Amino acid sequence: MIMKRFSKYIITKIFIHVLVLVGSLILMYTRFGFTSSGDVIKVACGGGTIDILESIKEEFEKRTNKKLEIVPVGPILGTWELYNRRVNAGFFGLPFDVLLQLLEEEGLIIDNPDVFTYIVLGQASTKVIVNQNNTISRLSKEDLKKIFLGIEKNWKSFGWEDVPIEVVVAKRMKGTHTIFSQKILDGFPINPKNRIDVEYPDDILEQVEKRKGAIGLAIADPKGYKVKVVQTPEIKREIIFLTVGQIDSDIKILLDLLSKAK
Repeated sequence: MIMKRFSKYIITKIFIHVLVLVGSLILMYTRFGFTSSGDVIKVACGGGTIDILESIKEEFEKRTNKKLEIVPVGPILGTWELYNRRVNAGFFGLPFDVLLQLLEEEGLIIDNPDVFTYIVLGQASTKVIVNQNNTISRLSKEDLKKIFLGIEKNWKSFGWEDVPIEVVVAKRMKGTHTIFSQKILDGFPINPKNRIDVEYPDDILEQVEKRKGAIGLAIADPKGYKVKVVQTPEIKREIIFLTVGQIDSDIKILLDLLSKAK
């Protein structure tokens, strides 16, 4: 069992590094080179901030006469690419210290974090969602701990039907999981035996929609999906704008638009 877990850990680490390498090559070979003086401004982002960038894209391009290239590679790879100056800026729904922690966990060491300038533009909320047929409308911190740590495995323990709980967890939401762990689980990781692993945040919405006993975390408005948002203690996370080096006039315009759009 120990060897199996160790092998899985090693395979996961190798996968992450291959992903970073492939992502870096894609960025370099698709004109995501770093230059604010060119015709394209590249901004790395994650799932929770793409819509905001899309909403100001047209106005930015009108004001600057430059193309805004939205690079949805996620906060880990996005911060790494910014550090290596292959994108112009990053726009993420995670605190800066959490970003650095995640990079270090993946073996991507930032030797000099002082090169970054980050500005907190606001806060976003992580929502807890369940299947639309679930009659539970409110879960306390203690309830969430019992569910996401696998202590309680059936919804009847919370006053609903005799339905097994299925915790849906996305691999590409490590930052959200870290914050949820800090704020709700008293530092313990999300790791129940009754978990369903998926890849992306949208996959959580799809699984919760079709599984009667499912529960998961949503980093964006779950509109368009037949799921229900449950009332819980607030799970807030910072939205930050991240740059390296001097902020030029184009980036200032982008920052101004994002500040008003938040």
